[in-house]
Amino acid sequence: MLVVEIERLIRYNPADGVRFGMRFFSNIKTLKPYGILLMVKLRKIPWRSWASGITTVRVLVWTLVVLMVLAGLLYIQASRIPDNYRPARLTPDEARRTTRNFARDVAQGFGNKVKLVKPFEWSTTQETINRYLAAMDEIAFTLPNGVKRGKIDEEMARLGLADPAVALEDGAITLMVRSTAYGKVLSAEISVELVEDNKLLFTLTATRIGKLPVPSSLLTDKIKTLSEQMTGKNADAISKTLAGLLAAIDGEPISPPDTWRIQGVRVGIEAITIANGELKLKVRPIPPAME
Repeated sequence: MLVVEIERLIRYNPADGVRFGMRFFSNIKTLKPYGILLMVKLRKIPWRSWASGITTVRVLVWTLVVLMVLAGLLYIQASRIPDNYRPARLTPDEARRTTRNFARDVAQGFGNKVKLVKPFEWSTTQETINRYLAAMDEIAFTLPNGVKRGKIDEEMARLGLADPAVALEDGAITLMVRSTAYGKVLSAEISVELVEDNKLLFTLTATRIGKLPVPSSLLTDKIKTLSEQMTGKNADAISKTLAGLLAAIDGEPISPPDTWRIQGVRVGIEAITIANGELKLKVRPIPPAME
């Protein structure tokens, strides 16, 4: 009715003015009780609680959105490949050649210098170490107490790991390996420092999945387990030395002569430098007569 009267007002005819006015005010009187009732009902609504509820919902929604965005960013960081991850990939012939180089440069070259019982300097590069890691199954097979060919590769596959690598920079060794189950690169950054009495201190300074930092505790137990597995009854001198180094990570400083011997000659370290992809050692052999 009110809409009809407004339309008539738009098409105003002076002859209808009085009748329009009377009908308009009559309609207002009719609507008044409904208006009063509406005001009473609006007053009964708990506006503060309603507004508070709306605010809470908005906070929850925005929190959920932020968490989803954050989870996406974390996943992206975890999926990224570290810039210093450069594993070597060798053919069977290259692996056998690398094994011969390992025997010549490390097992014989380093060992023979120690047996001369004279101070010397020795160095290696991360590229060389990465080639040794890529050929470690073949190297393990050729060691005096070596395992059968393929055993190391089988064990790595069972653990869901592949393509180990290291990076040498800024006084630290970064150990890296790829998880085949999740397609992510796991890394542990270990600082190496020569402290009082020429002892070596290994500190786990960072652990990451991809480029995402994670708590170091996720890795320390696995390192301890690996160290224990390397000291079995058939372990050779190299395995025992590596096991001792792994066990020292995040532990007390170790004395190299107490953990590293080559045919009865203890190996002392007077200086260590890790930088620009290279590891340098100043070695001081200690003959049995000086023990």
